[in-house]
Amino acid sequence: MRTKLSKSRQAAAFTAIELIVALAILAIVVSISLVAIQSSRAASRDVSCKNNLRQLALAVHQYEEQFGSLPASYGGVASTSPRYSGRSDGPIHASGMWRILPYLGYEQLSQLVRSLNAPTGFVLQEGGARRPDSTVLPVLHCSSDYEEGFEGTSYRFCAGSTPFSQDLPSLGRDLQPNGAFGFFERSLSAVEDGLSYSAMFSERRLGHQGAFFDGKADIIGLPLHPTLPLQELTHEMFGELADRFGETAPAEYFPISGLRWHFPGKYFVLYDHVLAPAESVSGMVSGYNTRSSDGAIGAVGASSYHRGHANSARLDGSVGSTSNEVDILVWRDFGSIY
Repeated sequence: MRTKLSKSRQAAAFTAIELIVALAILAIVVSISLVAIQSSRAASRDVSCKNNLRQLALAVHQYEEQFGSLPASYGGVASTSPRYSGRSDGPIHASGMWRILPYLGYEQLSQLVRSLNAPTGFVLQEGGARRPDSTVLPVLHCSSDYEEGFEGTSYRFCAGSTPFSQDLPSLGRDLQPNGAFGFFERSLSAVEDGLSYSAMFSERRLGHQGAFFDGKADIIGLPLHPTLPLQELTHEMFGELADRFGETAPAEYFPISGLRWHFPGKYFVLYDHVLAPAESVSGMVSGYNTRSSDGAIGAVGASSYHRGHANSARLDGSVGSTSNEVDILVWRDFGSIY
């Protein structure tokens, strides 16, 4: 009798060990499955993002075929140029995103923006249901960037690898804007570096009210510098100023970067290659934008929520990824058409 009881207890103990081992194996399988699911979702979002960039690149090429130039993405000088006379996209002070809307299937929205604008400046309605930037455009939204259905644009036109956004006689060749987009209209024939080696679009994380990225505010609007000519303003000068100004006047942070896709400028639809992807201009802020007495200057880099990289479209329409660890000289060369 004692022998049978001892064997029964041994069998029960062995079963408990088996149960513990089985639960441990199950936990490992579940954790591996969760990692695989997360990786699959991240890959799916990355594919979706690249498809958006392909559609945008195709729309730009269709625009270029119709008008013989790339869309002006800052408004300003080019948007009021006589070259826009009689054209369906001008004159109007709006971004390049507005100019390519018809090629993305948003002809009605394109007409709405035109009805709310004037040839010489903004009269876009700020409130109410007719405000254009309240319209959600899925093609402008990376699914890794906030929730689905969020207005604004995750994608920006490349303004080049210098902090300047408009051609000015006072700037030497090395400081002139060297990207494909800005205050001006460029044609693809002006590209010297090869279409497959020059950037068209890249991602930048959407700003959001109260949002900080990696402990830094999105973009800071720095004070006007009327006493210094544009060519004497340096990127390093503004990096130091951004920190000092951010400590004393945090209300000047501009937390809605990219949320008005129909507005021109570096706050909304342009980015540059002054900074490497995900690099910040200073310890306080990720980017800045300001004006001097004779022009604009800013550093607003590429960034994304993809792990370790940002996606870009090239001027030939191809799409790829760039590591956040890319060599800065290679990245700046990619941003230039020369």
